[in-house]
Parts: sequence; structure tokens; C-alpha cells
Amino acid sequence: HGGQLRLNRRVRDLTFSGKRLAAIQLVDETVELSPGDTAILSVPPAVAAQLLPGLDPPEETSAIVNGHFLLSETAERSWRGITDLPILGLVGGTVDWIFLRERIASVTVSAADALAARGNDELAELLWRDVAAALGLADEPLPAHRIIKEKRATFKQSPAQLRKRRGPATDYENLFLAGDWTDTGYPATIESAVRSGLAAVRHCRSAI
Repeated sequence: HGGQLRLNRRVRDLTFSGKRLAAIQLVDETVELSPGDTAILSVPPAVAAQLLPGLDPPEETSAIVNGHFLLSETAERSWRGITDLPILGLVGGTVDWIFLRERIASVTVSAADALAARGNDELAELLWRDVAAALGLADEPLPAHRIIKEKRATFKQSPAQLRKRRGPATDYENLFLAGDWTDTGYPATIESAVRSGLAAVRHCRSAI
């Protein structure tokens, strides 16, 4: 649509004039806004707090642990005989979700602060136990795998932190917020991020 992507160009500061965002300071360039321009600030809450005066976003974070397992061809045939669903939700174990794609079984565990403190080898065994039980693979040994820990994946979904969520509007008439941490009605998920972007665009249109 005629836009420009400027990759690896960190925003260092925002310049304000009265109630408007006037300029965006990059590392090696200043982007000045014209009178009809609007902007959407879509960054993690800690970065937003640094750039936007007076903003008090959620600051406590929560970890997510992911595991990716390469199933054998036998294991793939086995789980396809149990379910044709690409996503499974689990209860009563460690794993929250299993995502199935051909021979890859990926798992996600949210609110995983304590889990993220464990070693990767221990985590692989623990997560695989749930995958094997759910997919009928109890006789399959631990396959090739990768464990990924994101220690500040989301803001903590506590009542105190939820009260700090805010909508797209800011104190500046041409600057709006987006991000999974804003007040979208959803937890800090991909769906929340999408909803926040749509809401911010609607505000931009009404401000023009």
C-alpha cells in the first residue's frame, strides 16, 4: 500500500508538541509528523513506559515454555489414528496445549515461571510424558527435541496488573497504543495483539 518498512531502526525517543506527537527519534534520523499524521506505538509495555511520559502499563511478567518434538513416522501414524485435530488442550498435566503439524508436536505451557527455572533435559522428559500420554505414544522414547523458554513472554495476569491495561487512546490526540498487553478483553495472546491493532487503526481513522 505504498508504505515503507524500516527494519532494525530502533526508536530512541518521541518528541511532543502540546497534545500531539511531533516527531519520532530514530538512532540516526528524525521522522517528523505532518499535521494529518497519526502514529501507533506497538512495543512491549516496558518500552512503551520509557517512550511515553506518564504511562503506567503492566510491569510484572510471566514466562512461557515451549517444546518441539520430532516424531518418528510410526508415532505420526499412531497419533493420526487417535485424532485429526491440529490442536489439543490438556488438563491435569504440565502441558497446556499440543500443536500437531505433520511429524512435529509442539507444546506450550503458560504461567511457567517455576517451570522455566528447570533444566532443559528435565523439561524435555516432563513435557514428552504428557505428549506421549495424549497421543498414545507411551512406548516411544524421547525423540529429537528443542526447548525454548521466554521468561518475559507476557505480562502477569493478576488482578493488579490487569487493572493497568488501557485502551488505544493516549494523552496525545494523534498517538495510539497497540499490543497484547492493552485492554482488548483477551489475555495476552496473539488474538489480543490482533484485536489491539484493529482497535488502534479505528482510533487513527477517527482522529484524521
